Amino acid sequence: MSPHLRVTLISEQYAPDMSSTAQLFEELLCELSRCGIATSVCAMTPGYVKNVARAPLREVRKGVRVWRMPRLPFARTNRIGEALNWVWATFCLAWMALWIPREVPLIVGTNPPLAHLVGVFMKILKGQRFIALFYDLHPELSCAVGLLRTGSLVDRIWRRINSWALRHADLALSLGPYMTQSIKARCATVPTIIMHNWCDAKTVRCFPKEQSRFAHDHELLGKFVVLFSGNMGWRQRLEILLEVAAEVQDTPIRFVFIGEGAKKTKLQETAQQRGLNNVLFFPYQPRELMEHSLAAADVSVVSQEREVIGFGVPSKIYTYMASGRAMLGLAGRPCEVIDMINQYHCGWTFDEDHDKAAIIAKLRELLRDRKQCVQAGQRARREFEEHFSLEVIAQQYAGIIRQHCAMGPAPSLFTRLLSRKASSHTESELAEIKQEYLKRKMTAPPKHADGVHESFPLQGGQDDVGNGTRREEKNSLQKSEA
Repeated sequence: MSPHLRVTLISEQYAPDMSSTAQLFEELLCELSRCGIATSVCAMTPGYVKNVARAPLREVRKGVRVWRMPRLPFARTNRIGEALNWVWATFCLAWMALWIPREVPLIVGTNPPLAHLVGVFMKILKGQRFIALFYDLHPELSCAVGLLRTGSLVDRIWRRINSWALRHADLALSLGPYMTQSIKARCATVPTIIMHNWCDAKTVRCFPKEQSRFAHDHELLGKFVVLFSGNMGWRQRLEILLEVAAEVQDTPIRFVFIGEGAKKTKLQETAQQRGLNNVLFFPYQPRELMEHSLAAADVSVVSQEREVIGFGVPSKIYTYMASGRAMLGLAGRPCEVIDMINQYHCGWTFDEDHDKAAIIAKLRELLRDRKQCVQAGQRARREFEEHFSLEVIAQQYAGIIRQHCAMGPAPSLFTRLLSRKASSHTESELAEIKQEYLKRKMTAPPKHADGVHESFPLQGGQDDVGNGTRREEKNSLQKSEA
């Protein structure tokens, strides 16, 4: 491992937290370590879901140095508490980042949403290279889902802070072209490249449904399973799946929801009120069983509300592709999800607001001809291995890290202050010399007939060498004055 290749991740979420972001970051840093890059992370203690295992404040986890600070005890469904968590996490991450050597580039995520300020302050104070990694864009996303009023004072101040912060970034990483457009709207001059998410092919393998322990345990082998796995949050339009489920209760189609999120309780209540026995809910599955829950699907669902397009990309699409499953893409207008499914021919896309009848017709068709699902899933796995595996994406990250390590740190605030002070001191000395020269010029004695000035009185036994020195000084001053 090269001592000159180092990187530190700044993120609120990191394993063993249960969020997809936390799991992705652990996979990436472990792979970068295997690529010869010394990795570390500044994070908060786990709190994405309840009853998660506690983690020490300091540890070396799978070769990655981890430094954590305790998060506040507010649930994510408590909006005020979550906002306090964001502010507290930003201060904690900044404190930890102060102790990272300035030669180590920082990759700063968007959890908490103010985390990029940590990179800005380290860039200003220490000259530390700062790579802004965008998984979400707030306050745009908060406004889109109704958590914040567009145009409010908080919204306007937040957007100005974001634009100012982005101007200090050495590089911005986005998840897709629509997200890049939103980043460029903040700051058109920041260098931006698309860096897709990934999945670890060793964690999520592709195997037949008959080998799925999850399908065996929950009697899903003889059913046609429509699976949604992940966060059931504000940005997913999942209500249409319950409407579809109500229309296909005469079939062996089962709608399986795995995960947690702000919408889960509401979805459960709706399913219960409507007597939807073909809808099942499960909590997040242990990491070692995730591939078995994904393998239980005949078709997997990835959804994105039209209002949040451009402000984030669901990472579950890469996991579905790794599992080799066909996909139903639900979105109201073009986005990264719809483009990928159509480009790689690994599923079918629908408008989540207006295509209920088309979704029902397609599911009935797939129930009769399941080979379509198998073939689409095979294409998904093939494209995943070529473009979105952990090894492929990690090599792209490694190239960026090597480039920024080679650049070295930028001038720190202390260096810039010293340079400015030295520059101002030189200018003041030059001004004094110019004033002295002008004073002597105005008081010079009259010329002789031969055009030569009378010499200044010699002092203290000075000889003509002193006059020569003054003439050289005068000539240099004339040049500087010119």
